[in-house]
Amino acid sequence: MIRTFIAIEIPDSVKRALQSFQQKIQGLPAQITWVKPQNIHLTLRFLGDTQETVLPKLKTLLEDKCKGLSPLKLELGEFGVFESIQNPRVLWVGLTGNLGPLEKFARQIELGVRELRFPKESKPFNAHLTLGRVRRVPDRRHMAEALEQAIALWAGTRSAKPFSLERVHLIQSELSASGPAYTPLWTQDFSAES
Repeated sequence: MIRTFIAIEIPDSVKRALQSFQQKIQGLPAQITWVKPQNIHLTLRFLGDTQETVLPKLKTLLEDKCKGLSPLKLELGEFGVFESIQNPRVLWVGLTGNLGPLEKFARQIELGVRELRFPKESKPFNAHLTLGRVRRVPDRRHMAEALEQAIALWAGTRSAKPFSLERVHLIQSELSASGPAYTPLWTQDFSAES
């Protein structure tokens, strides 16, 4: 049994922009586990514990769903917070642009993995890139004020330069005390030819 998820890698230039923003907001008044820039990706579907015998079926699923899919043109969107500014859990940057094909692709992946007997995803797909996970907030009012400032900072400095997403990965995630390690098990390019 291994731990896996399906994700789209983002360009290095986008990772550098997000890393720069992470550095600017390192002083947020909370205990935050920051995602290493090399690990920032667009998760389509977290699968969790996965029988190794299912891997070939997941490979076939990705091959099938990538047929006829052109590269996705997107831009970085707003900086936001799950659950709320008053009770932050995850810090993220959203994606904008041509989201329709991306959301359709995510729905197809969801239906495909359910046919492989993975449980139904409990939350709707939300195109975002996780920057950090909030572990503890000593002063919620102070944190909320700082987050409002961070949102304004991002809005004033973010790059609106479009970028292209061109392939999807099945990734193995291994957890350790030093953080997760991600290993691509399979990569499938989008193929406009169907």
